[in-house]
Amino acid sequence: LATDVLDGAKNRQFSRFSGMFFKKTTQSRGTRGLFKGLSVSVLGIFLYRGLYFGIYDTFKGSPNSFYQNFLLGFGTSLTAGVLVYPLDTVRVRLITANCTQFPLLECI
Repeated sequence: LATDVLDGAKNRQFSRFSGMFFKKTTQSRGTRGLFKGLSVSVLGIFLYRGLYFGIYDTFKGSPNSFYQNFLLGFGTSLTAGVLVYPLDTVRVRLITANCTQFPLLECI
C-alpha cells in the first residue's frame, strides 16, 4: 500500500481500502488468504506474554524501588521481544509468500 501512494492514482492496486482489499485477496487466495499468518501471530503473542510474565515474576522478589522495577520491566520486555522476534519474520513470510502445500515449513 505504501508504494501505491507514490505511483499516483491511476496505477494503484487498491483504490479503496475497505472493499477492494477483501475482494482482491479473496479472489486471488480465497477466504483462507485473509487469515494467513494468524496462527503464527497468536503463537508469538502467547510466547511473548508467557516469557514476559515468567521472567518478570522470577526476578521480581521483594518490593524494590521505582527504578529497579522500571529496569526489570524494560529488561524483561526487551528479552521477550528479542526471543520471539524470529516468529514475526515467519509470519511476514507466510503472509507475503505464495506457499501452498505446507505453508509453515515452506516459509521458514
